[in-house]
Amino acid sequence: MLKNVAKLFINELMNITTLLSLLKFGFKKSSMPRIILCNTPTHGNIGDQAITLAELQFLKKNFKQIKLIEITEDEWKYQKNRILKRIHKNDVIVIHGGGYIGTLWRDECNTAIEIITLLPENNKIIFPQSTYYGDWNVLEHDKNIFSSAQKLWFCARDESTFNFVIDKLKINKRNVFLVSDIVTTFDWNKKKIKYKKRNEVLLVLRKDVEKTREEIFEERLEILLQNKKYRYKKLDMFQPYYINVFRKHIVLNRFTKFAKAKFVITDRLHGMYFSAITNTNCFAIDNVSGKVCGGYKWLANLGGVKYFESEDDLLEYSKNIEERYISYDYKFLDKNFDGVVKLMVNLLNVEGK
Repeated sequence: MLKNVAKLFINELMNITTLLSLLKFGFKKSSMPRIILCNTPTHGNIGDQAITLAELQFLKKNFKQIKLIEITEDEWKYQKNRILKRIHKNDVIVIHGGGYIGTLWRDECNTAIEIITLLPENNKIIFPQSTYYGDWNVLEHDKNIFSSAQKLWFCARDESTFNFVIDKLKINKRNVFLVSDIVTTFDWNKKKIKYKKRNEVLLVLRKDVEKTREEIFEERLEILLQNKKYRYKKLDMFQPYYINVFRKHIVLNRFTKFAKAKFVITDRLHGMYFSAITNTNCFAIDNVSGKVCGGYKWLANLGGVKYFESEDDLLEYSKNIEERYISYDYKFLDKNFDGVVKLMVNLLNVEGK
């Protein structure tokens, strides 16, 4: 009984909160196009929240004169019909990036598909994504939607996804961009804070459906670190609560933790990217979707970030760790997005930057 009452209360509170979000659209009518960033996360995955920060930074930097409206996944869920009434035909819809197109994170994927389906007359751009399908019936369903969608562009964040969306989802090749994950362009700290003492090793390892490593790997790894007398800490990339209000603080706090680490061992894509951005040595292995391997190709020239095909290879290398200097510039992969900026300039009929 109490659980049901609590659930109703939370739903009503969320409904009121998302109703207030409609104020983002304003009261004055205007014929000027806007950018609507949709399906941003309200869950506690810090990598996904970092993607949102990077998307907002990217859009504000390149389109300063255009009104930017963020619609979270919960706002869409609770106020979809009201939101649809407030979107103009000339608004450009940007769908939040990540790794959810496919069967692993179906709720987020379904929301993206719903946005595409319900806004056929709007120009729509899916920001950098990875794909993973474990069910061919679902793939066939999604292919029918993606292949027939009008005014849709797709940003793939690795070569595998680029080829997959063209060959399997049947999106016209002219409408597909190959770019890096947008977090790679994030300017996290203009002061470039440097920490002289980097004593701690961070283990940033998955616990969810994308985990592939054996439990014995973590045990062997900890024994190896203990034998080498390294201090180490397990760091989660997930907060079990609603973090949007504190999004920036929590993401930047994670960057700081990475910046203080001696090196990082991870099977998370953003564990690897956070390491690179903070000039921290990193040893990475893949997860079930293969996105770590695909994402590593953008960082292959950074000697201090290494990708290993197997857990045994990583463990063997870790016996004689050789630290390397890293100097990461957030502008490093900016030019990858020139085509996306040019497209949006044309769709918005404005000048960029």
